[in-house]
Amino acid sequence: MTDAGTDFMPELTAVLNPAARQAGPTSSTGPCTLHGSAFPPRPRRRVFTGRPDQVACARRFIARALVGCSAAQDAMLLTSELVTNTLQHTATGTGGDFEVIACHGPGRIRVTVIDDGSPGTPALAPRAALATSGQGLMLVEALAARWGHHGNQRARTVWFELDCR
Repeated sequence: MTDAGTDFMPELTAVLNPAARQAGPTSSTGPCTLHGSAFPPRPRRRVFTGRPDQVACARRFIARALVGCSAAQDAMLLTSELVTNTLQHTATGTGGDFEVIACHGPGRIRVTVIDDGSPGTPALAPRAALATSGQGLMLVEALAARWGHHGNQRARTVWFELDCR
């Protein structure tokens, strides 16, 4: 796992101030900046209510945002995992909301999920034989080119990047 570092400071400001989530378009220095180069200035973004039925809605949102991209299926899977974690492990799952931001640039996808925060931090679960849950971040670790998180108990951002072929 890779932490976001300082190139995502504007995004951190939005995370620490959830009201800023819906304040308008994301700048090129926000969640759509990759290794110092920005994606097109209009990322796709949507806010969802913190209910289990919204996992499928977030998946469909990513499918529409990444039409024609070779990595869209993996992005849909990883988005499902991050949103499920958001609902299970953060304040979002108890009446909050979450935002999904999709950025598609040359050769790379970035998906960001912003939630209502939790005292804990996202961490890989220990491997357990035949485990039926707790494997979401292991999938992210296995499939993503990079991923990371930042935030606190008021708001948290978890993101991943996938290479497009």
